Amino acid sequence: MKWIIVLSLLFTSFVVRAKTMSLEEFRGCLEKYRGNNRIAVEGVLPFETLDDVVFYRHVAENWQQALAVLGEEGLDQWQQIIVIVAAGFIPPQDYVRFLNGVCDLVESGKLKVQELGWVVSDNRSYILKYNYDHPKVASVIERMEVLYKTKTPEHWEKQWKDYFSKMKSGELKQEMIKQSTQYGWPLPDTYKTNSKKQYHWLVNIHEKILTGKSINELLDEEEEKMLLAEEMNNNNPAPTESTPWKIALLLGVFIFGCVMAWRCFRKRKRA
Repeated sequence: MKWIIVLSLLFTSFVVRAKTMSLEEFRGCLEKYRGNNRIAVEGVLPFETLDDVVFYRHVAENWQQALAVLGEEGLDQWQQIIVIVAAGFIPPQDYVRFLNGVCDLVESGKLKVQELGWVVSDNRSYILKYNYDHPKVASVIERMEVLYKTKTPEHWEKQWKDYFSKMKSGELKQEMIKQSTQYGWPLPDTYKTNSKKQYHWLVNIHEKILTGKSINELLDEEEEKMLLAEEMNNNNPAPTESTPWKIALLLGVFIFGCVMAWRCFRKRKRA
């Protein structure tokens, strides 16, 4: 009975911490990312400690506070990037509001336009590609396109013009649907339904850690689910929506990216 009470208290304390971290506490957590490039090229976050998970959850639950901190002086590049990337756990509608706030910061000179690259070209770009034709999403895509065109003209023609053109035409969405169908991956959240799948995945990881499981064990479990899903998909080239293994599949391409990055990270450490 005692251990149940202890676990309950631990769970409560960490959940409260995740939801009610003060501004100063948030800045203190952010400080450990100063000068620390731990983000994969694909824009996948590091899952190394409980503090990482708590920090990402706090950004997702308190994105307006995180946005305000982004606009403060003194942050280095990697501190800004970790907040922008962690925002990928925010549900779609608030995520688009967050992106508009990021655009405001770029327009005011408080944030470099290059940091938007972590929104446009990494795993979080799926929400934009898949919902490009929703007016709210189309508006923020237009804002980012203008920022790249005006603030980095030297890179516009070679790097970004064609990319934004394909996104706004729906070509990138069709490519994503084709790839998801081929590998049996679930499609991203829609702006209209405003699903919280990615956020709930993060909360689930957080709560399981508090029961005593390590992050390594949890990510290994996710990796096993992914490999099982791939194997079953190879044996069933034309799955239907009712196929049972889809229930166990990772919640979105974003989570798939986290697991793949973790595998690469472990290989690099062993090397």
